Amino acid sequence: MGLFFDEQNQVGRFQNVSTSPAHRRQHVCTTLLDHIVRHAFTAVGAEKLVIATGAEDDNAAIPNYQNFGFKFTAPNFALKRINA
Repeated sequence: MGLFFDEQNQVGRFQNVSTSPAHRRQHVCTTLLDHIVRHAFTAVGAEKLVIATGAEDDNAAIPNYQNFGFKFTAPNFALKRINA
């Protein structure tokens, strides 16, 4: 789990949030998310945090994020180029 901020530390964007399959359902992500969200708002002074979850409506992590106050905003689009 990584959290990167804009130059003014107003917006934080989570990067690569994942839990090893061997450690799922053990509150690892919840514990880390709680610590990092608190730190972002209190120590860094962020105004907004963003997590991009992908397009899957059945993403099992979404309820966990919602428990921390995250809400759906707008769909995200990703572009990739494959060197062929």
